[in-house]
Parts: sequence; structure tokens; C-alpha cells
Amino acid sequence: TINDIVAEGDKIVVYWFWEATHKGDYFGIAPTGNKVKISMVTKERFSNGKIVERWRTFDQLLLLKQLGVSKISETC
Repeated sequence: TINDIVAEGDKIVVYWFWEATHKGDYFGIAPTGNKVKISMVTKERFSNGKIVERWRTFDQLLLLKQLGVSKISETC
């Protein structure tokens, strides 16, 4: 679900919510069937009508919590 879009020059920033059901392996976490919802910010830069750079940020700790991960390795 897109919450907000800002475009200026050759860049666009999108603030959106992502919802899914965990049905496949996610970085070694076996499928849980849990429904998850996180917000994400994506920034893209375009050149000649194509995306040439992309940045994404989201709360991965919140995602892991929704997947039921109770302990995170110190090497993460």
C-alpha cells in the first residue's frame, strides 16, 4: 500500500506498507505462516527512463519480531 510519493528532478521517494505471509525461507528462518506488515521507504534515481540507483530502508527488527524470532545472533 503506497502511503506517500514525492518526486523531484530525477528522483522519486515512496513511503509504503508491505504486507505478506511468511511462506518461504527468509535468511535461514523456516516458513512460519505468520502475517507480517512493515513500512518501507524507497528512493530511486532515474536516467534515460531507467532506474539507475535504488535505496531501501525498513525496520528489519520489527519484521523478525513478527516472524517470532526471539534471539538474534551477535554476528547479524
